[in-house]
Amino acid sequence: MRLTSLWLVGLWAGCVFDRSGVSAASHKATSDGGETVADLSSKAEARRLDSTDVHRDLDLSTDGAPDMYADIQIADALRPDGPWPDGAQPDTLQPDLSSPDVKQGPLVIEAESYTTKKSLDGTYSWVVQSDIANYSGSGFIVASPGTPDMNCQANYTTCGAQADYDFSVAAPATHIHFRFYSEDGDSNSVQWGIDGVHQGQVGWSPHLTWTFATTVKSLAAGPHKLTLWMRENNARVDRIVISDTATPPGS
Repeated sequence: MRLTSLWLVGLWAGCVFDRSGVSAASHKATSDGGETVADLSSKAEARRLDSTDVHRDLDLSTDGAPDMYADIQIADALRPDGPWPDGAQPDTLQPDLSSPDVKQGPLVIEAESYTTKKSLDGTYSWVVQSDIANYSGSGFIVASPGTPDMNCQANYTTCGAQADYDFSVAAPATHIHFRFYSEDGDSNSVQWGIDGVHQGQVGWSPHLTWTFATTVKSLAAGPHKLTLWMRENNARVDRIVISDTATPPGS
């Protein structure tokens, strides 16, 4: 009985190895994820790591223990709630921009960046100029020539000039802000429309300074066309800002 006990103790001792004798191979993981990385915790568990599930940068320190650094990207297979829809990653998921709860920054259109423009009567046209300070962009447009005074109130589709602006809003908008300049009360208004529908006229004051005039107009998300028609010659338009707030930019 005593000899049997001693034999069993010896057998048990032969199965025990010192921590310093652990093979460096037990700490390695190849780039293809095919090798086993030993858990260095007291539980002495070993887990098989597959590079299709977990991607890690491994650096073997001098004692053979892996130092894990950089980002650890967990693949779909390890997510507790299943894969991302359609294989999308979280940083590519986009909100529903058509929702009224989604807000966007103002859309700025420089007046000199029209899509098309034309003279309606062969006399007047929108002309790009930059002779008044403090404009934005590369200039502004002015209904020219400036004299004699002309008012195209009733016949705006055949008198004066027209400029069109194609644009698109990612989320619903509610206001359009026009930045204008006028010399007097005979050059401080334009006619305007959205998507081919005349919306009326917009005027502004004070004179001899750049100022915003704001109109209320609900726009659905998507493409639109804004049209400016000359009402009074010598009116100057610097920019058009489309937003979801009644406050003009910079106010």
